Amino acid sequence: MREEVYAARECRNCWGLLKMHNEHAPGKMALLLALSEEPQHMIEELRSRGLRSCAGKVGSTEVHKILTAIETAAIREHIVAQNTRELHALYHAAFDSMHGLLRGDLGLGSLLRTVGGRFGVVRLDTPESGWIAVAVYGTIGSFMKGREHEAAGLGVSHI
Repeated sequence: MREEVYAARECRNCWGLLKMHNEHAPGKMALLLALSEEPQHMIEELRSRGLRSCAGKVGSTEVHKILTAIETAAIREHIVAQNTRELHALYHAAFDSMHGLLRGDLGLGSLLRTVGGRFGVVRLDTPESGWIAVAVYGTIGSFMKGREHEAAGLGVSHI
């Protein structure tokens, strides 16, 4: 019971933070989702407000595996349909988030670095258009424990 109260409080605090700035900013929502220790409560809150979202954990020494994990989660949770237009927007948002996380160079294993962290995907549909945001937060560094540092990336794309 105590954990549920804490999770509900955390969710209210996240939504309060969103409303304080701009509740229609999918990038901020995706970042908060990626930063959240308990993303399920925030996903439920976003869903109750008509937004589609998902979150997950990812870790690899290969960029394509990270991108595939994000794409798979977004398809499985019905954030995007399996058509060229929506998958293309998701790919660009995920790719841009990886550029931010890796600071430009998309090499990992070949450069003796690895990534581990969490991601958040948020889709905002408006009468005129749609937007998808992908945020990734975690650690990046060498293969030796203790030699990594925090990093984050965000990509937002028009659908």
